[in-house]
Formats: sequence, structure tokens, C-alpha cells
Amino acid sequence: MSRTTPFNFITVKYPHLLSTNDPPSAAEEVKIREEMATIQQDADLPEIQNQLATYRSVVSPVRRLPSEIIGNFLDLAARGHDGHIEKARVASFCLVSKAWRDSAIATLSLWRDVCIDRDKPLCKKVVEWLGRSGALTKTLRVELRDRGQQPCCGKHSRNYEAADNNPDEDEDNEAELEEEDDEDEDSDWSDDDSEDEDDEETPRECIIAKTRLAKLLVDGPQFNTLVLTVSSTWCLRELLRSIRTRARAKGVSWPGIPSLALRMVPNVGHWAETQDPSASLFKYLPSGSLSSLGLDLVLTDELMMSLLNLYRFNIPSSTLNSLTSLKIKTEWDGPQIARLLPHCERLEHLYLEYACPSKFGAYRWTAAHDFHTEANLPARIHLPKLRTLQVDGIPEMTVGTILHFIRAPALVNLGFQINMRPQWITVPPAEEESHLGRLPELFLQSLGLLPQEAEITSISNLHSLTMGDGKWYDYRLYLSRSMLASIAPHFNSLRHLILYEVKCMDGEDPFQALCHHMEQYQTHLLPNLEDMKLTFSDDSFPLESLFLFAKSRHDHWARRPVGHNQPRDSLHTVALRISENWVNLANTYNTSPTIGHIRNLGVSVERY
Repeated sequence: MSRTTPFNFITVKYPHLLSTNDPPSAAEEVKIREEMATIQQDADLPEIQNQLATYRSVVSPVRRLPSEIIGNFLDLAARGHDGHIEKARVASFCLVSKAWRDSAIATLSLWRDVCIDRDKPLCKKVVEWLGRSGALTKTLRVELRDRGQQPCCGKHSRNYEAADNNPDEDEDNEAELEEEDDEDEDSDWSDDDSEDEDDEETPRECIIAKTRLAKLLVDGPQFNTLVLTVSSTWCLRELLRSIRTRARAKGVSWPGIPSLALRMVPNVGHWAETQDPSASLFKYLPSGSLSSLGLDLVLTDELMMSLLNLYRFNIPSSTLNSLTSLKIKTEWDGPQIARLLPHCERLEHLYLEYACPSKFGAYRWTAAHDFHTEANLPARIHLPKLRTLQVDGIPEMTVGTILHFIRAPALVNLGFQINMRPQWITVPPAEEESHLGRLPELFLQSLGLLPQEAEITSISNLHSLTMGDGKWYDYRLYLSRSMLASIAPHFNSLRHLILYEVKCMDGEDPFQALCHHMEQYQTHLLPNLEDMKLTFSDDSFPLESLFLFAKSRHDHWARRPVGHNQPRDSLHTVALRISENWVNLANTYNTSPTIGHIRNLGVSVERY
């Protein structure tokens, strides 16, 4: 072997290994390792160290990872902050190496989600992309953007009016749609490469119609989820009518979309539904086909806040009764959400986000003694199958009433976040601290999860409780000394406790109070708790008391009667998010005399 140029051995003989992540063949690896052994004698030289590093990277086992493992990595890396697959990332992965391309193509989950981001017919490209996902459920997202901005529909503006008083019976329009369907009956997906007509020639065409979405939904693969961003509900109404007309013209039965997420363009979106539920756009969906509905309706700026109670959802009860999941984000300050819930008897998952600024005193109507009479609601709304409830953006001044009419006996997963800033406090200064620290307790009590005067006993089946702002880490979770000790005795089935952005009231220590409660009453609080996760809003949290609580749990477990079945205390994980800038918390974590003891008891205590 010539050693005149040992440093460019791989460059000259195996350039393809440096320009790709492909592994060397067995024969190539033997030759490379022989060269490595030859130059090892000069390993102290910096140039040789660099060359050896190149050799080691070429023969690294990483290059021989199984395709399935690479595919798992790619699936994680391809997702954006919202959890959706980003097609640009997938395309980039396919260019790295043949091994990565093969892994990407073999990873079906990378191809089950596609986004139409241009107002052009992309049916053929969408079908080809989704065709690689096999039998997996498929998601279609329509998020049209123009130079980074979401454009409004030129046809369905805020001032749009239907041609007659009852556009849903407009046979002339349906006849026109049928004629359009006849024209492209045999066109397959050939319209993908055609140029759109100039906007000046078609000023009245709906922006969604330009994508030929109805054609894709009827003639293309079956979609499990449709995520649609529009500036007017007229766009969605026209789409659903076009689908119905196309299906009729072809003599096929459209199965519908099991999961629909509708997002209005913020600040310019227009909810154009009438006050007649029988004329709702949702009536165009096949009966019973929709099981999951998401509505993101942040429509106006603060100047229009006073008009929001005039809006109506007006979703037919037949549609609501088929839902198992409902997600609503809105700033509508009125009983619109509450009026939907009595019809949601099959609901299992409910996600609510109130976008009304708390300082405006939103949802005060819920605090009125006769709120149900004024809003035409039952005094109690029973959701017998509800298992998961997530509520974000709860206003401070209505925390105890905003959902006090709900009862969910099957609830096992609860999360909530309260919008609270000190300048928004609505109680006298002398009561501020006790009020702030009790806000989470007031919300839990309003749901009937804690005893009230009218309900002497309360039995909770909660398995998971999440409190605080885990999305943006913007609002603090204020805890008084007694808050956790007040709620813990009522959550014997709780397994997972998550507290985001915790802030203890001045000089108060909620976990120390838990320890004192267990010692005073000789009881094992939260006996089935398996893991805790905490993030902190500042550097003042009494972290050592948290570790002592974990130790105290084990001590009380050890004093239980001989013969109990549980081999050890149920707590096995404590996860903490501690910023590098928080010196006190970091010092406590690194020097605590208790943390080593509880780790020896089998409790994992880790920073993340």
C-alpha cells in the first residue's frame, strides 16, 4: 500500500464514503482498518489525529443502524412544534444518503400527513405523497399562505352575501357545480400542472375552490383528519356542498371526515353561520361521520370584544351527539360553548381554551345566581363519558364559576391553566395572597372534585392532574401553603401530578405542609402517586421540602400493616426543570442530603 499520501487515502479511493452516510462494504472496511493500524504509530501528530477521526467516522457503527431505527429518528426530526410532519424536512432527509432515503420511504408515518400551502390544484402531488403511507390513517392540512401571510378569500369576504335568502337550496349553483364535475370527469389528476386563471378573470372564485379540494376528497384517498384554515365559514360551506354535489354526480357515497379541525384566520376571520341550526354548514357532513371537531375561532381585536356574545356556533345536535372529542379555542364571551355541551353525551375528550383577556372580566355571566335561566341552560350539564378535560386561559375572577355547571363522573385526566397576573387581582389587598394561592382549589371545587357545602362528600377517580401553563410558560401557578394539603386527601387514585411554573406564596411551603399533614394524621397522602413533574417560575421554590415529601411517603408506607400487597411506595419518578440561571435550585439539587436517600429507595430524581 502506498504511503506517500496517507492523509488522502479515503479521499482518493473511497470519496463516496465522505460525501454520504453510506457504510463501507466488508472489503472496504478491512482496507480502511489496515490503513488505520498503519498510521497509529504517528497518532500523536495533530494531522494524524484528524485523519484517524475521519477513518473512525467512516467505519462507525452509526452508519450501520437498521433502517427501522433511522426511520424512528427521522419521524421525530420531521415534526414541527405542532407535531405535524413538515414535508420540507422529509425532502431534505431523502437527500442525505441512499440509506436515509430508503429509510424515509420505508417509514410510512412520514407520508401520512401532507399540507396544501398554495391556492393551486395539487391533487396529483398529494396523492403520490400519501400513497407511500400504506394503510395508515391520513391527515390533510390546508394552510394557504402568501409570502408568509394567510390570505383572505376574495369571494367570501366579510361583506359577502348569498344570492338568495336560502343559499342551501340554490339549485342553479348546484347545477353549475355538476357541470364543472362533468368537465373533469375523465381528467384524472391532470389539472395539477395547469396554470390558474388570472385573478382578474376569476375574482369571485373561492380560495379553497382553487385547490380543487372537493375533487381530492371525493376521488382521492380516504382522509381521517382534515385541518382547514379559512377566512370565512362560507369557504367551508361551499367546499362541503361541492363534495356532496360531486359525490352525487359520480354516484358514490362520500364517507365523510372523522376528524375536522377548522381554524379561522385570526383577526380577519368571519363566522358567517346563521342563528338557525338547521341551516348549519355541518349538515353537509354524512350523518354520524364526524367524531372529532376542533374550532379555533380568535376572530377580532379588543375593540370588538363587546360584540362577541352575538355570535352563535349553531352546530346541529345530531352532529354534537356523534362527537367523542371536542376542542374549542375562542374569545367569545358568552354561553356559546355551554350551549353545545348538553348535546355531547358521547364526549370523551374536551379541550377548551379561553382567549379572552382576563383583565376584561370575561365570562362574568357564569357567576350570576340565575345564569342557567338567562342563558337557557340546565343547572347541571352531565357528561357521563368524559375522561379527559383540558381547560386553558381561565380568567382569575371567574375561576370558580366558569365551568361550575359541568359534572363528569368518569373523569380521569384533568389539566387546567389560570390566567393570573398580580395587577389583575380583584380582591382587597389584605386578601391577595390567600386568594392567589387558592385559585386552583376553587376550580377543582367548582367541578365537584372537592367537597362543597351542597355536596358533603366528593369521590374523584382522577389518574392525572396537570396544573399551570405548560404551553408557553407565561403564567405562574401560585400555591399557598395549604392548597396541596387541602386537595390531596380527595385524590387517592391520582398517579401523575404535573405542576408548571410553580410560584409559592411568600414564605409558604406547600410540600412541607403535605409532610406535616401526613405526620399529624398518620396518613399516606396520594397513595398511588407514581410520578411528579415540576417546572418553576423563579429561583425561590423550597426544593428540599419536595425531596422530604418523597422520603416521608416511603416512611409512612413502611409503617403500614404487615401483609399489604404493595412492595414499595408507588412514587418512582420526580422530574424537575431547573434553569441554569437559578443558582439556589441548582445548589439544592446538587447538594441535598435527602436526594441520595430517596434515590436509594428506588425513586428516580432527574433534571430535564
